[in-house]
Amino acid sequence: MFTGIIQGIGIVQEKKKNLIAIKINPKITHRIAVGGSVSIDGVCLTVLNGEEDSPLRRKGLSSGGILFFELMDSTLQRTTLGQLKIGAMVNVEPALRMGEPLGGHFVSGHIDGVGIVYKVIQQGNTRHMYVQVPKKLSKYIIPQGSITINGVSLTIVDKKVDIF
Repeated sequence: MFTGIIQGIGIVQEKKKNLIAIKINPKITHRIAVGGSVSIDGVCLTVLNGEEDSPLRRKGLSSGGILFFELMDSTLQRTTLGQLKIGAMVNVEPALRMGEPLGGHFVSGHIDGVGIVYKVIQQGNTRHMYVQVPKKLSKYIIPQGSITINGVSLTIVDKKVDIF
């Protein structure tokens, strides 16, 4: 489980088929163990053992501050992670631990689909972002409900058919 409160930014270091290596601030990585869950742009991923499991590690990448993940086919189909390029920045949040303040919403990291930013309107200190979602997911989106976009937990203000 996650909160949707981003703890840091990671940078994609390497990609090879379904494997990805992301450099993450050591202040965050010290909390993450091999086999642990991390939210990368809102997607719950499991940390691989970069020493043994990853061909990227054998390619000479240092494990210091770099986490290795495998992207399953279903993850590639439901998210934008497969489109990331080397050097891309991603939102990072370690898994919520018992006893920590929640601060955001409960977020599972299991992605249902990809939306498209339709328009953004700046009004003073407020930014209104309009997002179009696949029609099959529209019925699950309700005003005052929560939604996570790239790992950031947001509250839905309004909804019109397939745009919120």
